[in-house]
Amino acid sequence: MYLRIFFLGTIALLLSACSATGPRFDISKAEAVSSTASQVYLFRESAFIESGTYPVVVVDGKEIGELRNGGYLVAKVIPGPHKIVVQSGGLVRGQWIHSPKQLQIEVAPSTRRYFQLSLRTTGSSGNTIYRGDSVVEVPEAYALKTLTELRLSE
Repeated sequence: MYLRIFFLGTIALLLSACSATGPRFDISKAEAVSSTASQVYLFRESAFIESGTYPVVVVDGKEIGELRNGGYLVAKVIPGPHKIVVQSGGLVRGQWIHSPKQLQIEVAPSTRRYFQLSLRTTGSSGNTIYRGDSVVEVPEAYALKTLTELRLSE
């Protein structure tokens, strides 16, 4: 009995270590967007599927952070074209198994853009479950509602 409790506690601790731990999102506390800048939000809802893994997010060749389970990241960018890559951090960081996702976006001045990383089951065969991921732009109203449940990925 004690061994079972210890085992379940250890699993819970390991999974929580891969979750976002920063402050909860609050749009009233978000940095204002100046007329010479823009913001790009990337977020991932909390889910059991692949909760122990996370990708690294790179904007214009510069790493902005690890997108942990139930977390979000913010990239401050200048208006114009940008390249966003969601990728594995390598063997010791995140254990992300999906191929890199690349987005080419154009950002207008004084705007916020929102992109969601979604994980899904794409099919199964016997005991094997095939998984996929996508990064898609979402409307601001949906993003703000979803973000209130998330924490900054730190």
